Amino acid sequence: MHNKNQIGSFVLGKFAGKVDFLHTIAALFLSLLAFTIPAYSLDTGALPTGYQSVSGNIQFNQSGNTLDVTTAANQSIANYNTFNVGSNATVNFNLPDSNSVILNHVTGGSASEIMGRINSNG
Repeated sequence: MHNKNQIGSFVLGKFAGKVDFLHTIAALFLSLLAFTIPAYSLDTGALPTGYQSVSGNIQFNQSGNTLDVTTAANQSIANYNTFNVGSNATVNFNLPDSNSVILNHVTGGSASEIMGRINSNG
């Protein structure tokens, strides 16, 4: 006669050994993967790039980690290749008044990362 507890223990022990082996292989794979994928970190001073006025005669002035975007038009459109703002960077939108709007169109293929400050009076 077989003791049900022994059979259960044997089956569980056999299964648990396979799970441990699979966990070891998975951990090894993930650790190797971590070394092959470069870590990406947004530069702390990153600002939008490739900016261009489409309408509204927008003026762009970059000084250090600050980008000032200024327009005298009530409705403006700007294109950017990227629109990232690093943790030590600031983008200021200077518009005529609080009823003014600016459409900021990002044409690049990557998502924007906003870690810093964006200010606007519009």
